[in-house]
Amino acid sequence: MRLNIYLSLNILLMSTCFAQTGIKGVLFEKGTRNVLAETNVFIMPHKLKATTDSKGRFLFPDVPKGKFNFIVNKSNYLRIDIESTKNETNYELYLEKEFYDVFETVVTGKEIKKDVAKKSLSQKDFLKAPGAQEDPVKAVQNLPGVASQTFSSQIVIQGSEPDDTRYSIDGHEIPLIFHFGGLTSVVTPTAVREVEFLAAGFGPEYGRALGGIINLNTRSAKTDRWHGEGFMDITKLGALAEGPITEKSSLITSARISYFGKIVEKVAEEMDDFGVTAAPEFQDYYINYKYDISDDERFSLVAISSKDTLELIVKEIDNPSFEGNISNVTTFNRVIPRYYKKINDKTKLDVSVAVGSDNLTFNLAERFFELNSTVITQRGEVEYKYNDKLTNYIGTDIQLRKVELDIFLPNNLSGGGVNTAGSESTFARIEDEDVNTAVYLRNIFKYNEKLSLSPNLRVEHFSTTEESYLMPRLNASYTLSDSLFLNFATGFYYQAPQNGQNSKEFGNPDIGAEKSTHYLFSVVKDFRQGSNKGLTLDVGVFYKELEDLIVSTDDRRSDGTSIRNTNDGKGTVQGLQLQASYKFDEYTLLTSYTFLKSRRNDPENGTYPSEFDQTHNLNLIGIYERSRWSFSTRLRYVSGGPYTPVEGASYDADGDVYIPTRGDFYSERFDDFFQLDFRVDRKFIYKKWILSSYLDIQNITNANNGQGISYSYDYSEKEKSAGTPIIPIIGLRGEF
Repeated sequence: MRLNIYLSLNILLMSTCFAQTGIKGVLFEKGTRNVLAETNVFIMPHKLKATTDSKGRFLFPDVPKGKFNFIVNKSNYLRIDIESTKNETNYELYLEKEFYDVFETVVTGKEIKKDVAKKSLSQKDFLKAPGAQEDPVKAVQNLPGVASQTFSSQIVIQGSEPDDTRYSIDGHEIPLIFHFGGLTSVVTPTAVREVEFLAAGFGPEYGRALGGIINLNTRSAKTDRWHGEGFMDITKLGALAEGPITEKSSLITSARISYFGKIVEKVAEEMDDFGVTAAPEFQDYYINYKYDISDDERFSLVAISSKDTLELIVKEIDNPSFEGNISNVTTFNRVIPRYYKKINDKTKLDVSVAVGSDNLTFNLAERFFELNSTVITQRGEVEYKYNDKLTNYIGTDIQLRKVELDIFLPNNLSGGGVNTAGSESTFARIEDEDVNTAVYLRNIFKYNEKLSLSPNLRVEHFSTTEESYLMPRLNASYTLSDSLFLNFATGFYYQAPQNGQNSKEFGNPDIGAEKSTHYLFSVVKDFRQGSNKGLTLDVGVFYKELEDLIVSTDDRRSDGTSIRNTNDGKGTVQGLQLQASYKFDEYTLLTSYTFLKSRRNDPENGTYPSEFDQTHNLNLIGIYERSRWSFSTRLRYVSGGPYTPVEGASYDADGDVYIPTRGDFYSERFDDFFQLDFRVDRKFIYKKWILSSYLDIQNITNANNGQGISYSYDYSEKEKSAGTPIIPIIGLRGEF
């Protein structure tokens, strides 16, 4: 009997030791917590294998008791070999990527088939671009055709005026794309899906611009779970959160605020030799809500608000007429509801409206200027795929703007610029309403596998000139081989008078729109032969004929009134542009170069270089990426722009001011612009979050790239304006 009991106990003990159990778990990407589907997970030494499902889940139904190791070996990830934990049956495994957010700018013919003039930068491209400080619009300055601007919130494209560039978000125009001083664009960079840059020969979807278009396309929220990030550097801080609300809806929201102005003011207080202190500050907010009505139908709502404040505190300056404080406040907001529907396999509908306001306030001592605008824009497009060879796009682009302008100017100013006691002041209020209505047609016709033609048409009516304009445009692309493409674009472009140029109070109501004719020819060659390494090259030539340009005049009408403005200006812009990318191993080399010749002509000054005629514009960029580190540098060289010199001055005793005597119009040039930037990025990968840090040093050689000249009040002395000094920027971002 005792023997039987003893044998039974041993059998029970042995069966317990060799019992089997089920092991399950989820495989995540380390840091991002993205689930990894279709990935093999092994248990050793038992040689068991399971494959994760679409949600990253894996299951081993029968695993012998005792310790074992999880082994996962996936391409582009670091291999893991993790020992099991006692008595655990449910595991979370985290697999670390070899590289996170690898920088790559790809130039291919396929990217530009619909609009050969368009170049796009994805979020991967601009977040790590050297000298861009993770900003999408600053990264555009690395592309050919973009002029060098120092401490400017405007983008100059191919030698055009700053006002010849239009800015938009999801296709709807906004007054500015940069905060004051070009600190950063008006939308949190990680909320931007891509930035579009359109220069010579852009398509019919856009108008009202002679130079080009900068458009930010925003993105919808991630829907797998809630994500968030916080970020800060020496100029600003902010946060972003995104995630699903329900199975069909999601939300992304962000906010940023700048404290750069506070830093500048503090520095100015400690340094007595600061004559003029510029203190820029900004804040912006962004919301993107999306609701999937069905698989083929969705609604979204984007809201953006931006405010910029710039205060110039004048402490010491030679000219007494400029004493006092100068302040400038710019705000705008937009609410953009959008509806998309795939009607059938051939037809798609995309309609959106933007409603908002633009406000600009400027104060100089007792003078002030306040501009308030109510803005409504509408965009709609129907895409119809007739067959495999022909696709039609019919769209509308409407803009309504109601403007109220208040101006206050003291009269009878004394010689010191101070209002004389007892003198009267002038106050003026101007109200106006403009409506620009455009209809466009784009046709993409694939004649055969090699030739694609896009004959396009835009018709637009400007209420400011009470005229309608017909703008035919043409895109063509020819495939010589799988890696060699030829592109051609041409078209007419009209731009209505702006900034009061045709107002009765400050301009000439009889002037019309300005006109430009664009031509672009480019060759795109991809030497990579299907690999992601190697050389890509895009070389193009462009030409613009400018007509009916608005220029100022001193002529008067027969009744003695000032004409102020006429359409007597002309001009040409011609140039060559090159963009190349070469990638090998961990290295990426990028080059962009523009040769430009921009000329203007008017009755008063004859023919002369335009203000933004920069003959040579070269960017050389080098990037090295390894593991969690990324190093990049940018060398930027730009020819100096032209300016009109002051050769002397005469004293006006009645006004107690010196009147300058100027030389030939734009007859001299500033010094060439040279800037070397350096950036280093480092990522720290934790299980459930990622910490990113970077050091971005602009103008590391501290070159003085001032593109201006300051004169003393009597013009007897002059000095070169100081450019942007060496600026080291340290940034941190935590994301989960």
